[in-house]
Amino acid sequence: MLYALIELTEGVGLWLGQRWGEYFAMVATSVFLPYEVYDLTVKVTWLRVGALVINLLLVAYLVWTKRLFGLCGGRQAYEARLAHRILHRGGAGRARRGGAG
Repeated sequence: MLYALIELTEGVGLWLGQRWGEYFAMVATSVFLPYEVYDLTVKVTWLRVGALVINLLLVAYLVWTKRLFGLCGGRQAYEARLAHRILHRGGAGRARRGGAG
């Protein structure tokens, strides 16, 4: 039940486009990393190593691309990139439809 609530909270935050939702997604992704490391101390298998590597890559991807924790310019750089994408999509859509701009 708790896991379902965590996933629901994450989904709502991301759906609404909230910055806290991105942080929540990163935390929810990384919360199982200690368990995966512990599993590797018990028995090393390719599946366990693969799961750990994939989750580490996912956390790194989220932190890097969403510029969490001030990485790569932090929130200001992230919002500037979003604004740039929105402006270019809007301009390209108008140009294809034959509108001005």
